[in-house]
Amino acid sequence: ALLPPHADGYGLVSILVFGADVRPDALSDAQVAALKTWVERGGLLVTTRTQNSECRLLSDTRFQGFVPTVAFGAGTLTYENRVLGRVVAVGFDPSEPGFAQSRQAIPFWKRIAKLGVL
Repeated sequence: ALLPPHADGYGLVSILVFGADVRPDALSDAQVAALKTWVERGGLLVTTRTQNSECRLLSDTRFQGFVPTVAFGAGTLTYENRVLGRVVAVGFDPSEPGFAQSRQAIPFWKRIAKLGVL
């Protein structure tokens, strides 16, 4: 995976979205540690899932207890504070064309962005 192995590598990033297709086993321990540190310093990590799959980050023990669980369903969203940042779990896939091209997409992403402001 092309993610930085140091938290400072996320310096210009404020929101990072991990779709249901992200494979956490492709991340090194250094990349996972950097991601967690970035969130704790104020980053906003958004995880999504599809109807047929759980958020894959939850299948990796390095993320258990860090990423909140969420049931599948349109509009389902939960988050947990992590020091200065947040991890948001979305119970649907916002990249699906039915949602991504809908009138609800922009207000949804605005709501997500506001969650990043503590």
